Formats: sequence, structure tokens, C-alpha cells
Amino acid sequence: MEMRLPSWNHLVLALTVIVYLCLFFLIPWRFQTNDDVIIMWLVSGAYTGVSETYAVFIHPYLSWSLAQIYDAYPQFNWYGLSWYITISISVVLVLNRILSDIASPKWKAFWASFIFLLGFHFCLFPQFTLVAGLAGYSGMYCLSGNRRNYLEKGISIILIVTGVMIRWESVALVMIGWVWSSFIFSIDNRKVLFQNLLLVVAIFLTLLGLKLDYEQRFVEQDFLAFNKARAGVIDHPVFVESIRNEEISRESDWFYYGRWMFEELPIDIERLKSKKIELDKQLYTWKELKNGLQRIIRVQLTELFKSMMILILFFGVIRSSWKLDRKLLYLVVWLIFYLIFNHYNLLLGRVNLLFFLVFLFPILKKPETEKPSKFIIPSVLVLWTFLGIHAFNFWKEALGREKINKEFYFLFEKKEENSPLFLEGFFEYNYMESFNKLEPVPALTYGWISNSPFQRKAFELRGFENLNELESYSLIAFQFPEPLVFPDYIQRLGSKYEVKSEFELENLRILNFLKVR
Repeated sequence: MEMRLPSWNHLVLALTVIVYLCLFFLIPWRFQTNDDVIIMWLVSGAYTGVSETYAVFIHPYLSWSLAQIYDAYPQFNWYGLSWYITISISVVLVLNRILSDIASPKWKAFWASFIFLLGFHFCLFPQFTLVAGLAGYSGMYCLSGNRRNYLEKGISIILIVTGVMIRWESVALVMIGWVWSSFIFSIDNRKVLFQNLLLVVAIFLTLLGLKLDYEQRFVEQDFLAFNKARAGVIDHPVFVESIRNEEISRESDWFYYGRWMFEELPIDIERLKSKKIELDKQLYTWKELKNGLQRIIRVQLTELFKSMMILILFFGVIRSSWKLDRKLLYLVVWLIFYLIFNHYNLLLGRVNLLFFLVFLFPILKKPETEKPSKFIIPSVLVLWTFLGIHAFNFWKEALGREKINKEFYFLFEKKEENSPLFLEGFFEYNYMESFNKLEPVPALTYGWISNSPFQRKAFELRGFENLNELESYSLIAFQFPEPLVFPDYIQRLGSKYEVKSEFELENLRILNFLKVR
């Protein structure tokens, strides 16, 4: 019997998975934002000493499952591995469609390279909003069409379920783009679209219903109410702009609130609701319309990789073989939707990328033009060159983090015994260590975890109940020229502190504070 060699397509798919998993095990990748870090600390027990079954942003059934795994095997990064597996399966599913469905070898090479590069970036800087969106897109894209590949459809449904459980809002945005793309370009006939949409909506309603039921039965309702009110203010575009432009006095509670320092401040739910009403009124001004447009430019100039990917997606829609009037209608309406959404919400680079990731629905259905451009192959080479530059820049950033971590642990030894440690300017994603309940996080954090049952557990684990009763504390901060904010925030809670000792290094410094009697 002759042994059949795997096809070229299968080799590409296998190599993709191997590369992504090698990134997980062999390089010092980091989460893009603090949110993932704190969620991971909660489900692993690294922050509170107990594997938390509820972690706010992700579905409680997912956080419960991760908590059980961490209880059994606490010293492995299961949270990160889960995201890498999701990214790998999502990319492989889309790649398989590209390699088998696109006829033009040039366009096949281009869009396969694009998807690989996108997944590669997500592996360097995983972020749950983007991971959920990618899973949702991959699932819906491969659910479409009349192919009778039941394994592919089964994996597609699993990816949609996974995406909704990671972050349902991301998948909802992708679903809107999917429906809009199908409506304008007739990607599927109406019957197939309706059946698939009905399935996705059923998944949404089921999982959201289970989430609400869990929260009603097992989560403190006061915390849920505060967390919702908190997000309505601290993520409000008007409030963020006022903090950025230093329009709020240092004497105001909102000055500290805007820097995520609000544990024990006299800001309750009613005050937050009143503040949101005040902020909403300011949205209907020319100033905020201008701020919204400037924010888009500022964000995209800050996150150039995502900006490049978005430009490629625009290029893909324009170069696709759909009718010109259909393409113009599609782009104009979606851009209007994006601008309106941006005006009322604080959109960062990751959400902007997700907004335009949906362009892949029409692009990958009809990428060919009658005369394939002679610039496609050079463009593929540019993509791979950009991948090399991106990897090099990542490595430089990782070396910088390594240096910062060495300074951090040197200064940690200078901390006063029994004094809790806080951070200012040192983001949680800078840690290169993997913590768990056997090796807890060395410092306390603040932000959305403040005023929560998790924060109370973390305080108790470290021997105190509230910030105002601290006899001493330590603070590690970056060497910024601006005055520190955290010491003023702590004193605002009622007690006075003075610096007992201070040590400085090139990038970081530690200050040990003692309560004044």
C-alpha cells in the first residue's frame, strides 16, 4: 500500500498551529492589556488566594471551568493557553477556506499571508476582545456557504460558542457585520442566511441567559450595579477626554477616579449615575464631535500595526470583484455606523480593528479581479517583511520588559516587611512571571477590581481590611517627571503618611510610607 503524503494545504495548516504554539511556549509574549492579566489572576487564585469562579468580563461557565483546572494544576498558564488554542483553531479554519476556495494563486497567497500575520500578532499580544472577535468571525465565515463539511460546521459552532463566552460584545459586532455583508452582497441566499443567523442568535440568547442566571444567583448584586455604573463614567468618551486634557482639578474625587483610583472614595452608584447624565449632555456639542474624530486619528497613529491591517482591509473591499455601487454602499453605510458608534463610545485600536475585520466576509468570497494586479506578489513580500519588522520590535520590547522586571524584583527586596505593595505606572502586563495561588501576585492592583468582593479577599489575604487602616505601605513607580498621584489618593482617604525610605534605579523607584501619628 502506498503511503499518501499530506497535501500542501495540510502542511500549511499544521505549520501554522506549530508556529503559534511555539510562540506560546518559547517567547516572552504578553497580554495587550491589564484586563486579561487580572482575569487570569482571579481564575488562577493568584490575586485572592482562591480560584475565582466568576471573573466579570468572561462568561461565568468559562471562568468556572478555568478555576477548576487551576485548582487541579495551578502552576501552568491555562488561561493563556486557552487563548492561543482559540487563535490557532480560528486562523486554521479561515486558512483552510482560503486555500481551498480562492482560485487565484496570487490572491490566495496574499490573503493567507494576511490571516497568518493577523493571528501571529494576536499571539504576541493576546487580548480577549480580539480573541473573541476572531473566533466569532472564523465561525460565522465558515458557517456560511453550501459546503457539506459537517466537521467544519461543527468547529464553526464551537468557535462561535467560545467567542460568545470570551466576550459576547465582540461576537455581536462581528454578527452585525456578517448580516450587513450578506445583505449587500448576497453572500448566502436568504434561506441559508436566516437558518445560520437563527442558530447564532439561539447561541447568544442561551449563553446570555445562563450568564444572567448565574450572576443573579451567585454574584453580589451591589457589585454588579456599581460595576455597570462605573463603566458608564470611566469609559465615557467625554470623561476620558477631560482627564487627558487635564481639565479636572486635583482637588476633585473625579481626578483620582479618572486614574482608576476609587477604592473607598465617596463615589457611589447614585453619584455615578448623575455624572453620566452630565457627561451625556456634553456629547451633543461641536467640541465632542471634533474630539471624536481626533480620537480616531490619535488611536490609529498610536497603533500603527492595526492601522496597516485596516488599510489592507479597505484595499481588499475596493479590489474585490463585487459591483462598484454595492461596494460603495457597503463602505459608506458601515463607516457612518462606525463614526456614530465611536462618538458615543470609547473605541481603542483593538475595537477599531474588530470593526473592520468584518470586511473579510465579502473580500474572501470574491477577492479576484478580472486582471490580477502585478503588485500582489510584491505585496505578499511586503507583508512578510512587515512580519519580520513586527517580530523584531516585539523582541526589543520584551528585552525592555526583562530589564524592568529585574529592577522590580530588586526594589521588591527593599520593601518594608508586612507593608502591602502598590504600583503606579507599572502595568500588570509588564510582569514576566506567571503567578498562581501557590505563588501569589507580589503587589495589589486597582482599577475595575476596586470596590469588589475580589479586592476585599485580596486585602484580607495580605492582613488588612481597608486602605485607611494601613500603618504603612510601599509604592513602586516609574521615574516620571510628573508628581506621583497614588500617595495623594491614599491621604485623601483620611490618614497622613510620610516617606520613611526611598530607593531609585534607572527606570523604577520604591517609596516606603509610614503613617503619621
